Parts: sequence; C-alpha cells; structure tokens
Amino acid sequence: MSVALLPLDAVEYAVVSLETTGLMAGSDRVVELAIASVAPGQAPRLDFTSVIDPGRPLGGRSVHGLEPSDLVGAPSFAALAAALAPLLIGKVVVAHNAQHALRFFHDELARLGLRRELPHLCTMYLRCIVGGERLGLADACHVERIATSSERGATGQAIASAQLLTRYLDRIRKTRLASSFAELVQGHDYVFCRTIQNSPIHSGELAELEPQALPRPRTRVSVGLAGVGRYQDAVLAALADFAISEAELASLSRLRAELELPDDLVRAVHARVFGLMIELVADDDQLDEGERGQLAQIHAGLRQLGWAPGE
Repeated sequence: MSVALLPLDAVEYAVVSLETTGLMAGSDRVVELAIASVAPGQAPRLDFTSVIDPGRPLGGRSVHGLEPSDLVGAPSFAALAAALAPLLIGKVVVAHNAQHALRFFHDELARLGLRRELPHLCTMYLRCIVGGERLGLADACHVERIATSSERGATGQAIASAQLLTRYLDRIRKTRLASSFAELVQGHDYVFCRTIQNSPIHSGELAELEPQALPRPRTRVSVGLAGVGRYQDAVLAALADFAISEAELASLSRLRAELELPDDLVRAVHARVFGLMIELVADDDQLDEGERGQLAQIHAGLRQLGWAPGE
C-alpha cells in the first residue's frame, strides 16, 4: 500500500547511511552500511552497522578512510540481507542526500531480487520544506545545534541523519505543516516526493531470507578521513541545483580552510563529485542540450572552488 495518505506519525523510519567504493551505482558497491530507526515518540536508535566486503577492489579510500585490511573477514551485502530485513519491513527509508545514497542501496537490494524504489524521504530537502536552506549533513547539524556522534563513517552519519529527521518531524508537528506524506510533498518537486506513492517492503518480499547462520556485522577499525567526507557532502549539497551561490562559495571556502585539506584531496573530491553529477544528469545514457548546460554549470561551480576536472 502506498504511504501517501498515511499520517507521518503512523510509520517508523529506517535511516540509512553508507560508504561506497566509488560514485557509479551499478558498478561501485557499498563498503559500509549503518541503519538507525526513528519511531513515533521514541529517541533515534542505531540498529545496525557493519563494514561490507564489496566483492571488488576497494576504491574511494581517500573519502571513506577504509583500508583492505579493515575488510578482512567482513560479510557481503547478500550475507547480511536476513539481518537487514526486519529493519526495513514496513518502514519508510530516509537518507541525507538520498538521490545519491539510495541509488547504491537500491542497487544492492536489486541484486537480491528486490527491484523497485522504496518510499523514502531526504533530510537534505526536507529541511527546505520546513523552511530552511539546503545544507550538507554536518552543516545542517551545526545549524540545528545537534551534537554529532564521535562515531566515524556511515555510523556517525546515520545517527546524525536520524537526529535531523526527528528534529524536522517535531517541527512539522508543532507548526501543523502537514499530517500525511501527501500533504508534506504537496507543491514540491524534489526527486524523493514521487516515491511516497510506493509501498514499503513487506515480509513476503523477503520471505526467503531466513535469519539463520548470519555472519556477525563488523564495525570499522580505522578512523578514516572524516574531513574529506564532510567536504564532499557539502560540495554535493551546494551543487544539487547545478550552481554555487556566493554564500555557498564562502561557506565552502571556510570549511576547506577549517579542515586544512591538501590540494590533492580537494581535487579528488571535485573529481568524484563531477563523476556523480554526470551519472545523475545522464541517467538515460544520453545527453541533450539542457543536460550539457547543467554539466557546464557544475564544471564552472567546481572551478569557482579552485579546481575542476580537465584543468
């Protein structure tokens, strides 16, 4: 059943955060996953976290900070499926910058036979609906005065995203902005809005995944380069509308100075961001004139930040 007409307080939410080997969903794979739950009237709770064997060479190390040694003995995504099933059944999925993160999550589920888009919310754009500006995860938590977790990688991001979701749902409730999902997205055309017509995972879809002989989830060992991930998150948020405003440019410049990122890591982040934007814009494997213009805007925005691919 579609969640569109359901009250926002009638469902539970599964807040997903992940790290990947690269930016190309379908070829790159999830290498770390964390899921936190948000239920009406309850504090957010971290339900699951594990590094994952991607079944391919480990890329993206400058961003997620994991090394091949961290994944020795780690389970595959398929091996963890039965453990994940009860965390997803009947829930609305949530992620920060969901258009990016959930591409990989849906790809992993499709490999298990679940080939459909789940109803979900994006906390990056939910902030816009409740009257704020679009921000990356770290900046949104700072503005909302949410203390970020000491946990690194996907775990810390899932906890932070769950706290943001709780804050936004409370705001929606207090201001009576919306009572149902349909009311929440009315008048908005963000990508996630169309997914509320979909139904959550039901038990029959994952019935064959019996919870037995499951490998133990593995938490990450290395601390990783959290600053790189924070900068990438902020750049992706700024470029979500294919342009960087003067205020965003100033904010990103301050962030880069604060993090003291060396030029080679900045270039690596910009290259990854441009690759992701190409995937998002050309998702039908074709580029029309409008899409070429969007990519030109993105390239110009990255040049404003100091470096763009090809320079």
